[in-house]
Amino acid sequence: MMHAVLNSAVYCGIIAAIQNCIKTCATAAGTRPETEMAIKYVDEKLGKFIIVGIINTIAGAAIMFGLYNLAGCSYWFSSAANYFLASILSYFLNKYYTFGHKGDMLGSAFRFAVNIAVCYLLAYGIAKPLVLHIMPGSKTLQENVAMLVGMCLFTGFNYLGQRIFAFRTPAEKDDRR
Repeated sequence: MMHAVLNSAVYCGIIAAIQNCIKTCATAAGTRPETEMAIKYVDEKLGKFIIVGIINTIAGAAIMFGLYNLAGCSYWFSSAANYFLASILSYFLNKYYTFGHKGDMLGSAFRFAVNIAVCYLLAYGIAKPLVLHIMPGSKTLQENVAMLVGMCLFTGFNYLGQRIFAFRTPAEKDDRR
């Protein structure tokens, strides 16, 4: 069933629209080699990553906001618990479903863990000071908004990290040289 949804005309249309948007923006700015690389990463794997991300986002947001707002846990504990727990599910779904990675479990699990840690520290390390700087209000409101901003930043960083680093294929290793 899921495979049929992924191959639907709507799905293909969305991927094509994103690719065309990248091409249009690159043409307006003057075509650069980076444009072809950006288009290369907008494919079926991105669509699958989004589906897995929706599942993880629902579970992770419930954990994070529940711990912060209902259990009274700190910003850092709540967001870290979210990423630790949701990342376990994410690893298996992305390894087998999104990227179809056939490499060794230990190596990919290590790269995945490093990627999650780096993306988490970057995303939430950027989000909190940014929101505190630009948004007046109560600490609780600021930290809730910072967690939402952190989720968005994390998603972008994480897709690239998993695609390029954690679950890269031998062909993608060669492309980086």
